[in-house]
Amino acid sequence: MGANWVIFPIMGERVFPVLVRGMDAAQSGVLAMTLLMGARGIGALTGPLAASPWAAGLGSRMRAGILAAFMGSALGYIGLSCAP
Repeated sequence: MGANWVIFPIMGERVFPVLVRGMDAAQSGVLAMTLLMGARGIGALTGPLAASPWAAGLGSRMRAGILAAFMGSALGYIGLSCAP
């Protein structure tokens, strides 16, 4: 999962540049990378906050939630790899 520190800057610059009037290509790439990292951060924050009431401290539910989170992350990276 640490590869996203390499993948997100490249994807932001080459695949998902956010074109805003007055910005050059490098700035739009940095903005896109920032948005990708921000979305990852929002997911890292809201996921545990949403799952903790459901898990309620039960080990079996925590393990199921962790498995679902890892599978969701894997599906997200698979979806990202299908980008042009």
